[in-house]
Amino acid sequence: MRVNADFGEMIVRGFVNSSKDMIDNTHFIRPTRPQLIGFVDKNCSNMVICSNYMYQIINWHNGEKTLQQGVVHPIYPAIHRYQNNTEVDLEQLYIPDLVTHPLYKAIHSKKEKNSFLTEQELHKYRPYKNESDRWKEHGIIINNGKAYIPVKNGDIVFHSLNGLLKPYTTDSSIKSIAQEILVVCRYLHEQTGQIHYALFGLDELTTDISQGDK
Repeated sequence: MRVNADFGEMIVRGFVNSSKDMIDNTHFIRPTRPQLIGFVDKNCSNMVICSNYMYQIINWHNGEKTLQQGVVHPIYPAIHRYQNNTEVDLEQLYIPDLVTHPLYKAIHSKKEKNSFLTEQELHKYRPYKNESDRWKEHGIIINNGKAYIPVKNGDIVFHSLNGLLKPYTTDSSIKSIAQEILVVCRYLHEQTGQIHYALFGLDELTTDISQGDK
């Protein structure tokens, strides 16, 4: 996909998903260190773009001084509007708002070890003490030892490269559910001839998100 901007033609490299409290020039938040994991700095000048992920070094303030934190974000090659109502296993999803949630981390830790949480463990990890319960905000459902997140008709979902082959045929192709979408664009600097990258919100570009049939 190619888009036109004030400084020339750009190629869309992919899409990243950020927490709703995205860091940008107009809405700078002061998160704690763990919360940085799900945030994308839209105007970050210190980042590396690879084939399927983006690495940013973000400045944050701990109340006394400014520190730096390296953060990795997945890059997805495709997004589309889902046209059904379903529930997707949380094991396969990257949800920026939940990556520091105890239950989310426990589920993905078990997945890496090819095991799963028991029903008792799922409920033990569920409370998020002294924090707003984002688990409840996302409507997570626990059923038969598994945690599921609802995907509703009209939600925008992300796909991995493998999911592009048949992106609308199975729920397993869904890798993330949109919170705050940023478009990763690549362009050639007219003066230096070097390749540069920039992040844009969907409202800043002329885009058409397809509606795929399941």
